[in-house]
Amino acid sequence: MSDTHHIDEKIVELVVREFLEKKVDAIIHCGDIEPEHINGELFGNLPVVCALNREQCKHSFLFGKKLRPKFKAPQNWIFTVPEKRVLNFWGVIIYVGHKRSYEFLIGSEEKLIRFLQKIREVHDGLRWVFSGHTHQQFFTQAIGINRMVNPGAVSGGFDGHEYAIVDTKTDQVTFSRVLRSVPDVPKFSVGVISDSGKISKKDPLFWKLFAEEMERREIKNIIHCGGVSLDDIGKPELKDFSVYFNLVNDQKLKKETPSNWHLIIQDSLVPIGGFHFYIKWDLGLKFMEKSEVEMNKYCLTLKAKHPELDFVLSGLTENGLFVEGEPIKIFNPGDAENDRNFGVITLPQGEITIGSIPYKGEV
Repeated sequence: MSDTHHIDEKIVELVVREFLEKKVDAIIHCGDIEPEHINGELFGNLPVVCALNREQCKHSFLFGKKLRPKFKAPQNWIFTVPEKRVLNFWGVIIYVGHKRSYEFLIGSEEKLIRFLQKIREVHDGLRWVFSGHTHQQFFTQAIGINRMVNPGAVSGGFDGHEYAIVDTKTDQVTFSRVLRSVPDVPKFSVGVISDSGKISKKDPLFWKLFAEEMERREIKNIIHCGGVSLDDIGKPELKDFSVYFNLVNDQKLKKETPSNWHLIIQDSLVPIGGFHFYIKWDLGLKFMEKSEVEMNKYCLTLKAKHPELDFVLSGLTENGLFVEGEPIKIFNPGDAENDRNFGVITLPQGEITIGSIPYKGEV
């Protein structure tokens, strides 16, 4: 979680209650915390890693010499400060900071990935980078480092009080929120995959395992953003799903596709459950050169053309990407052929999950 400044502790309790119900083992707070929130009971007496920003350190925030003379932090809390953000937490090496996401807001995904790789050179084995500050949920995946996560803002995200949950065993991350009001719309999920390429040759079990994962999540609709092998179109393992797929480059269908497979018409929207998805495979590469601000501007031009647009989906790059733009969310689930990545969009909550299909074949 992050950015709990200027809010009542009852809102913090709402998010912590979600954590407790989902049986998390620890909490990471990515900064901008109020002094009165440093309270073990408020955080369910769970271990907490909390980032202090430079201003808080400057004003002796932690020990409260000016703000809270008798204040003592809970024993199971760990604080990170500027220049000392990396720690080994429960056997996982993580970076917990506050303003790192700002570099992507005004820079680009490509520059951010270079920064992540530079940190990795200094801190061998670093697996997760956590940051806040921008009040927007954000995710990227880079070579040599598993994930960078901005959980959004508890104090005022776009659709509610935001948070994320990370599973360090499966490397799955889910972005969620406590909604301010509950929509009167049935909950449903959409599976997202991209760049599956030669996965059938590398792992004949992949589509079976992928289908089982989708069934476990009660998913009926799957979007393939592009990069699918023509031989995989119409896979019998996916016969119980509606599959929307993209052809790229010079691909031409070799045979008639089953009725449950739907070819995406270029520059049009895919409507599912009252929400609308724009799918363009090569945007993944173009977005690598863009800042978050520039991505949002691009999406607003699409919004002018397609007012009902809710999500922009892409592929092509190995790096997964999620950007919580306003009012459009950008999502690239990452590479399925090499990283076995997939995504899930749960609506109307706007919950985003990025995971991977475990390998269960013979080596």
